[in-house]
Amino acid sequence: MVLKIADEVTRATKSESANKKALTEAKVREDALVLKLSTESTRAINAESANKKALAEAKVREDALVLKMATESTRAINAESANISSIKANSVNIEKILKTQVLNGSNNTHNTRNGEKCLISNTTGNWNTANGCMAAEKNTIGSGNTSMGNGSLSSNTIGNNNTTIGNWSSSSNISGNNNTSVGLWSMSSNETGCNNTAIGFSAGPTIGNLINTTSIGGQAEVTQSNTIRLGNEQITNVSTSGSLTTGSITFPSTAGKPGQVLMTNGLGKASWVDIKSLL
Repeated sequence: MVLKIADEVTRATKSESANKKALTEAKVREDALVLKLSTESTRAINAESANKKALAEAKVREDALVLKMATESTRAINAESANISSIKANSVNIEKILKTQVLNGSNNTHNTRNGEKCLISNTTGNWNTANGCMAAEKNTIGSGNTSMGNGSLSSNTIGNNNTTIGNWSSSSNISGNNNTSVGLWSMSSNETGCNNTAIGFSAGPTIGNLINTTSIGGQAEVTQSNTIRLGNEQITNVSTSGSLTTGSITFPSTAGKPGQVLMTNGLGKASWVDIKSLL
């Protein structure tokens, strides 16, 4: 009986020990499963965090791309706006140029102008060319005029066939015809005179109604009609290598010898002759 009880106690002890071992093994498996679940959860959390980070980085890249596209679009819009402004400005300039080529009045033809206020009063004048601010500003019916320079021929109203080159050249001409002036302020005093030529700074008639004069040189001035003036008052010598013809007589271009005098042959030619041959 005692032996039987001892065997039962031994079996019970072994059974309890087996149960404890089974419980321990179950606990280990449970802990392993919990650890596995925890690891997988951590991995999932890390993966989710990585995904969120990747999404955030993608969002940043997307925002950067959107910003870049917006910047490029803004630049394109600004460039297009600048092009439109440039086109408008060019259109305005072209319009101004075209306006400078279309003169006031309906009866004028073949006129060309370029410059502020040039030829703005023209009504029936034809074949005029004006270049420069206020060039031929007051011209109304004058034709065949060419004015090159600011203020050149600015007072002309009815004068024809005048050619002026230089700022304020022939600026006082009103009705004079067939005049030519070249140089700053050249022929600036002429008003009604005709057939005058002035070449040089401030060269030309000092009176407004002279005719058929020629002035050559800076400040070369004439005071009478039908007069030629070479140079200004500071000129001390006029030199030429050719003979000189005045009116109907031609003088020699060489100097005579001692004892010679000039004599004309009555046919328009003068020459040196010995005095002895006349005795």
